[in-house]
Amino acid sequence: MAAGISVLEGWQPRTALLHTVVIHLGTNGTFTTEQFATIMQLLAKAQRVVFVNDHMDRPWEPGNNAVIASGVAHYPNARLVNWYALSTTVPNVFWADDIA
Repeated sequence: MAAGISVLEGWQPRTALLHTVVIHLGTNGTFTTEQFATIMQLLAKAQRVVFVNDHMDRPWEPGNNAVIASGVAHYPNARLVNWYALSTTVPNVFWADDIA
């Protein structure tokens, strides 16, 4: 997550030019409410920020998905792609580590 935020910090001067940004982070560790807020602050000028939630067999998956769902509900330009729900209905899309 920290690496993703760092990339966004480098883009910040250009975010006014962004229409839609897709964020799919969190499979390698926890995603905090503070990190979500930082991302939204960095992308405040983007018209739409689409978050893809997580599907992986890791202990932080439920917490990350809760942070994403809660965060999306608080920002009018944020949207959720519920990959977790969709991925449970589509067989054979995962690597051996159960991460798509």
